[in-house]
Amino acid sequence: MSCPYRATKVQSSAFYSTAYSIGGGSLMAGLLTLNSLITLMKRIISLFIVPCLLFVFVAGCGPKGSGLNTQFVEGIITLDGNPCGSVSITFVPKTEGSGERAGGLSNDEGRYTLSSASGDPGKGALEGEYIVLVSKTESVDLATPTVGPSGDPVTTEVRSVLHESYRNERQTPLSATVEKGKNKIDFALESRR
Repeated sequence: MSCPYRATKVQSSAFYSTAYSIGGGSLMAGLLTLNSLITLMKRIISLFIVPCLLFVFVAGCGPKGSGLNTQFVEGIITLDGNPCGSVSITFVPKTEGSGERAGGLSNDEGRYTLSSASGDPGKGALEGEYIVLVSKTESVDLATPTVGPSGDPVTTEVRSVLHESYRNERQTPLSATVEKGKNKIDFALESRR
């Protein structure tokens, strides 16, 4: 009795893989051939990458800053007399509906530049009166590690460097006025007042 199927060894040059063909059918299940890989890449490009690029192009075309008349705002943030980096700063309009928030992050020299929420990056804030919120956190090693919700040991925690009042709209002692033109507004903070 002879078997109607004959096994032959087939070499694929695309990935240097070997499979066996039985009766003309291939047992390369799970392996991608060069043609199927190219087809897959074309689909990814056409279904995902092209629409994303089109969105970015269309969103990038149009009036910058949505026509907002923002004023340039920069300054230096110090903590206990020293330049303070990695401070998040937010200008909140004092009167609700009179403008929009603007924010920034200080660099290692304590310098910050504001960007409005819907304006051009680095272009500042709208003219007006603002409540100013600042925050800075740091990671601190725990003296005694604890166990986290997932059961893993927790050896550090994130703590605020600044007093809580600097982050609270009702308690912050900081305020600013943004005027027409270039504004330089510095803030001298105290640690954990």
